[in-house]
Amino acid sequence: MRWPWRGRAREIELTEELRAHLEMAIEQRIQRGESPAVARDNARREFGNTTHIAEVTREMWGGASWDAFVRDVRYAARGLRRSPTFTAVAVATFALGIGANTAMFTVVNGALLAPLPFPQPDRLVVLSHRPAAMKVGGPALTDLTFAQLRAMPSRAFESMATLHGRAMTLTGSGDAEQLSAAVVTANFMSTLGVSPAIGRGFTAAEEVPGNDHVVILSDQLWRERFAGAPSVLGTSITLDGTAYVVIGVTPPTFEMSYKAAVWIPLSERPNPKIGAFRPVIARLSPGTSIQAAKQELASAIARLPSTADEKPGTQITDVLPMVDMFVAKAGPSLWMFTGAVSFVLLIACANVANLLLIRASGRRHEIGVRAALGAGRTRIVRQLVTESALVACIGGAVGIVLARWGVRVLLATAPPGRIPRSEEITVDWRVLGAAFGVSLLAGLVCGMFPALASTRRDPREALTSSGRTIAGSGDRLRRVFVVAQLSLAIVLSTGAGLLLKSFARLRAVDPGFRTSGVVMFNVNLSQTAFPNATDIHAFGAQVIDRLRQIPGVESATMANVIPLAAPHVISGLRIDGISDVPKAYQVNKIVVAPAHFTTMGIRLFSGRDFDSRDNESSQPVTIISRSIAREFWPPDGRGAIGQRLTENSEDPQPGDWQTIVGIVDDVVEQGLTQGREHEQYFPLAQFRDMPFISNIRFVLRSSRTVQDLTPSMRAVVHELNPVVALRDIQSMDDVAAASTAGSRFETQLLTIFAALALLLASVGTYGVLAYDVAARTHELGVRVALGALSGDVVRVVVRRTLILVIPGLLIGQIGALGVTRVLQKSLFEVTPTDPATLLAVAGVLLLVALIAGLAPMRRATRIDPMTALRSE
Repeated sequence: MRWPWRGRAREIELTEELRAHLEMAIEQRIQRGESPAVARDNARREFGNTTHIAEVTREMWGGASWDAFVRDVRYAARGLRRSPTFTAVAVATFALGIGANTAMFTVVNGALLAPLPFPQPDRLVVLSHRPAAMKVGGPALTDLTFAQLRAMPSRAFESMATLHGRAMTLTGSGDAEQLSAAVVTANFMSTLGVSPAIGRGFTAAEEVPGNDHVVILSDQLWRERFAGAPSVLGTSITLDGTAYVVIGVTPPTFEMSYKAAVWIPLSERPNPKIGAFRPVIARLSPGTSIQAAKQELASAIARLPSTADEKPGTQITDVLPMVDMFVAKAGPSLWMFTGAVSFVLLIACANVANLLLIRASGRRHEIGVRAALGAGRTRIVRQLVTESALVACIGGAVGIVLARWGVRVLLATAPPGRIPRSEEITVDWRVLGAAFGVSLLAGLVCGMFPALASTRRDPREALTSSGRTIAGSGDRLRRVFVVAQLSLAIVLSTGAGLLLKSFARLRAVDPGFRTSGVVMFNVNLSQTAFPNATDIHAFGAQVIDRLRQIPGVESATMANVIPLAAPHVISGLRIDGISDVPKAYQVNKIVVAPAHFTTMGIRLFSGRDFDSRDNESSQPVTIISRSIAREFWPPDGRGAIGQRLTENSEDPQPGDWQTIVGIVDDVVEQGLTQGREHEQYFPLAQFRDMPFISNIRFVLRSSRTVQDLTPSMRAVVHELNPVVALRDIQSMDDVAAASTAGSRFETQLLTIFAALALLLASVGTYGVLAYDVAARTHELGVRVALGALSGDVVRVVVRRTLILVIPGLLIGQIGALGVTRVLQKSLFEVTPTDPATLLAVAGVLLLVALIAGLAPMRRATRIDPMTALRSE
C-alpha cells in the first residue's frame, strides 16, 4: 500500500529504475557491436511501453486507485485553472446553492433536530387536555386538573411539573427594574434533570403559602446585577415589594419559556371557578412509550371530578414530546423553507450541468483523442466527474463561509421567538458533514449526465466533426436542464408571489383603531405596594393626569389589555330579557379608564364614553362592541343602549348586572388574521378584581416619538412611586408591525429564495442561448448571406427562447398548483391557486428569459456572413 506522502519519492525511484534498466539494455547492445543509435532504438522497442510498465509496477505496489484518483484531481485542477471564467461561474453557482441549503439546515438542525439539553430528553413530554374549540395557546392543562393528576399514583409518569410566567419588579439594588419571572412547582428543575449551578433548588415545603419567599436567579441576572458573586446566596432581594431569599443560580445554558430572570415556587391554589391553562411537563417512567402514557392520561382524566361534566368529543387529550412545545409553531415554516431552498440547489445543479455540457462540447476533440489513444469510456467519464466533483467541493467550501454569515443574518432578522432555541443554533460537525455530503453528491450528479452524454459519440466522429455539428451535441439534454430550472423557479416564484399578495392584504386590514401617534408602556403594580383596587385606581388616575401635562400629549388613558399586545380574558354572556344566547358565545373582557376610545382612535357609534360618573358608588355600566349590539338588537344595534347584561352565570345577583351606556367599533384583538372580535368594556373605577388590574398599560396619543416621550414618562411614574418600573415602552405602530412580523419574515425569506432561483435560471437560460447562437454562427451567416434581415434573425433567436421557456412555464405552473398548497395556513385572503398570481409570475419569468436572451440576440444580428462562412 502506497501512502500519499510517499508518492512523489516512489515515483522518482520508479523513474530512475526504469531509466537505469533501459540504459543497461542499450549498453549491452553496444557491447555486441550495434551502433549507439540502433542500440537505443532496438532497446526501446524490446523494452516496450514504459508508461504501461510503470502502471503495472504501481499496481504491484498497491494503492493504484489512490494514484489514479490523485492524478484525476491534479488533471482536473489544471483544467479548471486554464478556464477561470467557467470555474468562477460554476463555483459561485454551487456556493449559492450549497450555502443557502447549509444555512437553512443549520437552523433546522439547531431548532428542530438537536436533542433538548437535558438528561434523557426522549423521556420528557408535555401533557395536554383542553377544549377542541380552543385555537390559541399550546398544549396545556388547567391548574385544577394538574393538581388532581399530580396527587394520583402513576405508572407512566415519574414526575409532573408546571410553570407560568408573570412580571415582577426588582427594587433595592439599583433602579427599579421589571423582570420576567417563572413561577414553577418545586420539582420543575428536577423533572428536567437540571440542578442549580450554585446553591440548591426548591423543596416541596416551599410550595406552601408563607414559605414561598425564596428565589433562584438566572445566570444572566446574577452576572449583570450581582457581578456573579457567590455571596449572593442567602441574601435578600425585593420583588414586588416582598423580600425573597436567594437560594440558587441556574446554569448558564439553562433557559425555558418566558426568558425568565428569576424563578419562584408556585404556591397558588387552584380556583375551581377559573380554570387557568398552563403547560405541564412530565418525565416518563423508564420503558414507557408515549402511546402508553397517552392511554393512562386519558384514563386518569376521565376519573377526575373536575372533568365529570365534559361532553364526549369536546376535549383533546394528548401526550407530546417536550420538543414540540418549542417548535410546534416554527416547525412547519422551517421545513417549508428547507424544501424551498432545496429547489435553489436543484436549479444550481442544473445550471452547472449545463455549463459542463457546454464545456464538454468544446472539449470533444480532446475527448476523441484520448479515446483514440486507448482510454476507455469509464476512464474518461471518471475524469470528467472528478472535475465536476472538485468544482462542487470548492463551491461547498465557499458555501459554508456564506452559510455562517447567512445564519447570523437569518437569526438577526427573524422576529423574536420565531426561531426556537436560537441560542443553540451553530455550525457544528453534523452541519459540516451534511454540507460536504451535499457538495460531493451535487458534483457527482451534475458531472455524470454531461460526462455520459459527451462520451457517447464515436471517437472518429469527434475527431472529424466540423463546427456545423456542434449544435446537435447534447442539445436535447441542455434544453431539459433549462426547462427544469425554469419550472423550479416558477414554483418558488409563485409561492413568493402568493405570500407577497397575502402580506399586502394583511397590511391593508383595518384593525378598528388608529395606530399612528399612540405610545404605550406597561407597569406591574404589586399587591405589597398596592394592596387593594382603590390604591390602583388612585395611582392610575394620578399617572394619567400627569401624563396629559407632558408637552405634545393629546390624551392619555389606561387599560388592562391593548389590542395586538397581549392575550385577552374571554367569558360567556347573559342578557337580561334574551334567553337564547348560545353558551358558546364568547366575548373579550377589557377594563379601561376614561378617554380610552379617544386615545386609541376607536369609533364611538352610539351612547357615551366612560367618565367620572362611573365610580365605585354608581350603577355598574359597560360598553359593548358593534357586532354584539347588531346581533342581539338588530338591525343597527342602537337598541342596546340601556339594556343589561352580565357574565354567563346560572344565578346572577342584582349587583352583577351592567347597563350598556355605549356602542363602539369592533377591533382586532388577537391578530390581523383573526379578524375583529366581540368586546365588552368595563370602567376601571368600578372593577375590583386585582389579577385583572395589577398589570396595567398606560396609553398616550401624541405627535412626539417614543424616544422623545420615554424620559418624561419615566419621570412621571418615578416621582409618584419610585418602586414602579416601566416595561415594554413602544409605539402602537411597532405593536402592529410585530403582529405581522412572522408573515413578513416568511415572505421576505421565500422572496429571497425565489429571487435567487430566478437569477440562476436566467443565467442558465443566457448560457444556453449564447452557446446556441455561437454554435449556429455558420447557419445564421448563410441566412444573412441569402438575404435574411435582422428581424428574421431575431425571430429565430426568439423562437429558440420560447421553445425553452414555454415548456418550463407549463410544467412550472402545474407544479405550483400542487406544491403551493403547503402555504395554505400562511396565506390570508389568498388561495394557493390564485389566477392573478400565477399569470403575474408567468409574465415575470417570460420577461426574465427574454432579457437573458437579449445579448445573444444582439450578437446574432451582428454576424458578418463572410466571417461566419470563412470560420467554417
